[in-house]
Amino acid sequence: MKGKAGKILATSAATFIVYLLIGIWHGPNLKYIVFGFWNGIIITASLLLAGPFTSAKSRLRIRDESAGWRIFSVLRTCLIVFIGRYITRSPDVITAFTLIGRTFNPATVDFAQLFDSSILNMGLMVQDLIVIAVSLLVMLAVEFYEEKKGSFAIMLSKKPALVQWLAVLIPLAVILIFGIMRGSYISSEFIYKQY
Repeated sequence: MKGKAGKILATSAATFIVYLLIGIWHGPNLKYIVFGFWNGIIITASLLLAGPFTSAKSRLRIRDESAGWRIFSVLRTCLIVFIGRYITRSPDVITAFTLIGRTFNPATVDFAQLFDSSILNMGLMVQDLIVIAVSLLVMLAVEFYEEKKGSFAIMLSKKPALVQWLAVLIPLAVILIFGIMRGSYISSEFIYKQY
């Protein structure tokens, strides 16, 4: 096939095949194949909807640099990734779809749990939440730097060796201290052990 349809068909077929193989490679479980199809659907949909999406943005006068658009883009990407994580982290496909349904059903979501201590009963301690919050702030600071001034890696490469080593060793120490070396650490099985 020639033209746009041929390009989309070839790219979509290749994408589905690659992600199907990636799913099978991750483990002998239907959930990984479904995850592969999820990624194939997202990439194919982005190809099919690129033109109409660009036209709609132009008609609505939405600029890529606007804060609203950037927030929308981040939330859209997070939603797509979160749904994929439900699929891979659930024990099976039925559980994944059940959890997705419950998550997006206002009748089953208890928003009060966000403001009481319920989250601490899910295996997260106060120090875990602090580590998560600080880590997110560091990541956001690096992202903000890269948006405004350029590559953080290039900037870091111009600093003295001591600063470069600290930039590597401090996060590693945080991971070891608050992760592996904690008494509550539970070693999960390596995903590829199934083979």
